[in-house]
Amino acid sequence: MRLAWPCSGFLILFLGRMILVELNFISITKNRIILKNILSRRSIELDKSKLIGYKDTFSLGYKILLIDNSNKIVAKMHEYCYTDFISLRNNLELDYLGRIPTFMDKFIIVETLNDEK
Repeated sequence: MRLAWPCSGFLILFLGRMILVELNFISITKNRIILKNILSRRSIELDKSKLIGYKDTFSLGYKILLIDNSNKIVAKMHEYCYTDFISLRNNLELDYLGRIPTFMDKFIIVETLNDEK
């Protein structure tokens, strides 16, 4: 019982920090995607012409990863941070590059959402 309180406190702190750090206000225009962190006010401005598309993965929840021309991940968007995540993903107007497999794929079958447009 004594170990349960520190473990649950650590879990709450870890998940709360993850949500606050990853929670971004996203603005999508025809040529740009702007991600502004609500907590730190730091913003990332991405030019759509420099992005080749997005990949999705299921690691601590469903998320999409924006990929630039050099095949590097430039931004992450977690499903649990947004209420209408499918519409957000569709409004990006980027090519779907596939799914990044994870260890959990052996146990959990997750269908990709690329057919819902």
